[in-house]
Formats: sequence, structure tokens, C-alpha cells
Amino acid sequence: LLLGSSLPATHAADQTATLTGSGNWSTPGVWSTNPLFPNNGNGGFTYDVIQNANSVTVNQAITIEKYILTGGTNTGAGFTLTTNDLLTFTGGTMTGAGTVQADGGVTFSGAGTKDIISSRTLNLGGNSTWTAGQIRLGFSSVLTIESGATLDTNFDGTIGNAFGGSATIKTDITVSAAS
Repeated sequence: LLLGSSLPATHAADQTATLTGSGNWSTPGVWSTNPLFPNNGNGGFTYDVIQNANSVTVNQAITIEKYILTGGTNTGAGFTLTTNDLLTFTGGTMTGAGTVQADGGVTFSGAGTKDIISSRTLNLGGNSTWTAGQIRLGFSSVLTIESGATLDTNFDGTIGNAFGGSATIKTDITVSAAS
């Protein structure tokens, strides 16, 4: 299944920040880049982010290059986390009010579950792929494939409401069938 088109530009980040504890995104002490927290322009740098565990709350608007989420929880507090390059989602949870704007697309891979719950919105703004694992939605979450973006998959996976409440998948595409 291929939905949409266009290729994202890639950007090399100046710094790679790894989440080393739990807390607010803007708290430098929870990042390997302490005394700086990852937000493009902070310290004059651009950032790639790795989250393998722990919990981080996006407590202000944040823009980064790449984001790798393999575990732990990314909690929204009503702000937008924007990735200019690829977001790699192999496991973990995106929860809480706010938006993850994946302008470089998303790679959903790995056997782990990928949870998008509790009023969280994930916008796929670039070419995205889904190669493994479940994508679980629920509790008023939204997954959007934006105009010009794609979601490409070639395996028999499961995406759906696993938690109750509403779960919405939005697309800006036209589907036609041969007659």
C-alpha cells in the first residue's frame, strides 16, 4: 500500500542528545547534552534525539532534526514537537495533548508496539514506512497522513484502536478502483 508522494530533505544535526532521565524536555539535566536541552538553535546547534527509555514531557514548542523512539514515553503538554528529518518509532508511547509533526516522515519498524494515545496527534508530513510491529491508537488520538506524504507498507500488520475511546486516522488522498 502506497499513499501519496515526494521525498523529504535530510539534514545533518550538530549534536545527538540522548534522554538519560525523566522530566520536562526543557530540563537540561535529563539529556546527555547537559547544560543544553535539544531544541534547534539552543546553543547555536541543531539536534538529533534518542529516547530508549524514561519519560519526557514536551513542555514547550520543540524543533529537532531526527528523533529515535525505541522505548519510554513522550508526553504532550499542548505543544508541538517538530522533526525536520526522519522519526524512527520502534517502540514506546506517545501520549497527552499536543502534536508530533514528523515533517521528514516516520519509519515504524521493530517488533515493539507503537502506542499513540490520550489526545496525542502524530502527523506524517513526509514519506513514511511501516515494516513491523503494531500501531495502537486510542483515547482520542489522531494519526494523519498529510497531503503529499506517504505511508508505505508491505506486510500484514495491525493498526487500530486498542485502548477504547476515539481513534482517528486522517488522510488527504483519493482512492479509486478499477471498474
